[in-house]
Amino acid sequence: MRRFPWIRMRKKTDPDLPFEPPLPLGSFSTGEYFHEQTPRERLIRRIILERADANARRLGMDRREFLASAMGMATSLSVLNAVNGCSTDEKVGGGGSDGGYNVPDAATVECELAEDVLDTSKLFIFDVQTHHIEREGAWRTTNPQSAASSPCSAAFRPRSAPRPAPPAAAIRSTTI
Repeated sequence: MRRFPWIRMRKKTDPDLPFEPPLPLGSFSTGEYFHEQTPRERLIRRIILERADANARRLGMDRREFLASAMGMATSLSVLNAVNGCSTDEKVGGGGSDGGYNVPDAATVECELAEDVLDTSKLFIFDVQTHHIEREGAWRTTNPQSAASSPCSAAFRPRSAPRPAPPAAAIRSTTI
């Protein structure tokens, strides 16, 4: 099993690393959007931390080290499957078999199996992102200063508002 020396090579005066899942499941901001943690995300986080604690004790490991390993990610993905109904784990609300992540239960406690299952070295990832802004969206009223000061604000003016007429000097200079 691969060890993570950076977890133990810290100074005693450094603050403790948080005991958090490898997936972001809390409130966060991208700078453009603030996402408030949902009750479902609270449930997923709680179950991941409970299972990680139990599996780390079972293997005799530190909880943070367990979550930093491939087993921690496998545990997180298996909990997502269970909560979203993509597993047969009836205790958590599962019962379906469609979709989800292909993570065997044994991968949550066997490091070699987890590393094999989660190996992405042969995958090609092409990441394409788009940003969509609604012209008449609520962002205009919730953040009026950004809407007014944006260099692109003229392009995103609501369609119902009339566009200002160009200055007369600009019209005269362009006519022949």
